[in-house]
Amino acid sequence: MADTNQPRVMLWAVYRSCSTVTMRALSTIEGGKYFYEPYTAAAYFGPERVFPRVNSVLDKATSDLPGSDLAYDNQVNTFSWVKQTLEEEHEGARLVFVKDHAYSLKIAGKGWDEIPNGYRHTFLIRNPNKTIPSWRKLNLEFKPSSGTMDEEKMEAWQDLQMGSLAGGFQSLIELYEYVRENLDPDPFVMDADDLLADPEAMIPAYCQATGIPFRKKMVEWGEDNGEPAQARWVICRPNLASFQLHYKQKAITAACFSKEVESEIKSTPSPKVAALIQRCMPFYEKLYQQRHVLE
Repeated sequence: MADTNQPRVMLWAVYRSCSTVTMRALSTIEGGKYFYEPYTAAAYFGPERVFPRVNSVLDKATSDLPGSDLAYDNQVNTFSWVKQTLEEEHEGARLVFVKDHAYSLKIAGKGWDEIPNGYRHTFLIRNPNKTIPSWRKLNLEFKPSSGTMDEEKMEAWQDLQMGSLAGGFQSLIELYEYVRENLDPDPFVMDADDLLADPEAMIPAYCQATGIPFRKKMVEWGEDNGEPAQARWVICRPNLASFQLHYKQKAITAACFSKEVESEIKSTPSPKVAALIQRCMPFYEKLYQQRHVLE
């Protein structure tokens, strides 16, 4: 049985919503156990994977990468294994924190009964005008180095991910409604732009709502002192290599919350991308109305 004094929190996010830098901030607490996207790893790397592998960098040796001692093998990474693992006792951990994407469960055809019991489920959102173009941009890093994925195949890859479930927003609000109706009448919703605008107020509010002990270091943590943040996280082994990609480096090397962690998307979106953004907006706006508003 889990320790009732041990905070257990899941942060469900959409892609490109500053979720990695948020996890970095919260994982500054020593003695916690931090799981990085185990359900998403099941969708991308596990036996029930949905997506094809597209970048050889994820196949590189990981034994020398930070976090390899805590990493687990992708062959065990089924969705049911994730639920079972998260529900374990985690004896001695000051807290258990998980960040993931509801989208990964839904695109694999899984129900919400696959999420773990005993957790406070929270949500991180961001305007799709920022998330969708940024997601498309980062996906270019997953193009095979051999160049075998031509423009048409790359576009199909983009459609497979972003076109499904309205860029993750549809599944996120479905999970929010499930949590509200069955587990918690008032789930904490945080908007990434509010977080970046005032982390000194938003992070303490998040901690108060979830039972995570607040530390000032969560707002401005400084340098890594030789140990990258992901070295403290429990990660599916192939995912370790993704931290070598540019888009992850930006979040991992930041010393504090800053608008500089945002991707700079300056071009006008294509009609296709603009249509997807508009498809996402109603889901985003419903969640935005439920967000925590600072006083």
